[in-house]
Amino acid sequence: MDEAQDLHAAHWKLLRALVPEGDDDLFIVGDAHQRIYDNRTSLSAHGINIRGRAKRLTLNYRTTRQILVASLDLLGNAKYDDLDGNPEQLRGYRSVLSGAIPETQGYRTPAEEMTALVHRVEGWQQEGIKPHEIAVVARTHALTDAAVQALRDAKLDAVKVEDSRVPDPDEGVQAMTMHRIKGLEYRAVAIVGTGAQHMPLPTALTPEAEDRLQYAADLRREQSLLFVSATRASSCRSLGRGRPASSCCPPIPSEDMLRGHQEAGAKGPDLLHASL
Repeated sequence: MDEAQDLHAAHWKLLRALVPEGDDDLFIVGDAHQRIYDNRTSLSAHGINIRGRAKRLTLNYRTTRQILVASLDLLGNAKYDDLDGNPEQLRGYRSVLSGAIPETQGYRTPAEEMTALVHRVEGWQQEGIKPHEIAVVARTHALTDAAVQALRDAKLDAVKVEDSRVPDPDEGVQAMTMHRIKGLEYRAVAIVGTGAQHMPLPTALTPEAEDRLQYAADLRREQSLLFVSATRASSCRSLGRGRPASSCCPPIPSEDMLRGHQEAGAKGPDLLHASL
């Protein structure tokens, strides 16, 4: 069972009913840091005992060290669990790949950000990355549509990816929402519209005054959406931020911080958390 963090209680009850308890009865893979739906439950509450039988997978084969470091920064100080109610941490996670420092840039207006997106996509293609190896990701469908239009206005092929349809490679750059990119992988990913207006999405948050705990859970889910989007890129990633700045995003890194991230990636995976 993959993507275990997104199953809700009814799913686990069904699985337990289908598979009698025994040695090696279920093989479960999940990561609470990628929980993008509000399905929190303890496995032990459904007769699934993982205590003493679980193993943390810490080696990342998809993204570069630099992308992993920058993506972990997006999670902030939020606390996550091990799918059984116990605290989980990211210490020891590492990547075998090394590459360029991910870009993070602020923009004064949406138009300025879309112009920069076009230039970034053009630059990636000039570097030899094929259009269908590039994804543009946004929190909402409206932002996704705006990105597609901006690329098409610049005479770049682009297609919006919806539902389960898989576009043909000749349709160009693939644009989609943060929910849709879950489980996919691209050489380059550009994330747009992460200013406070869209990230976290106000309509996705329970008012803090109404339910403080649910508000915190909603905010973690928004951070996980951003984390999932940022880790879909294998070699190149850019993050565009509007104004005002979002509470989900760390400050735009200084030159000193960028050098520190580059050095951590260059020296090897053991120093990954030295820069966090």
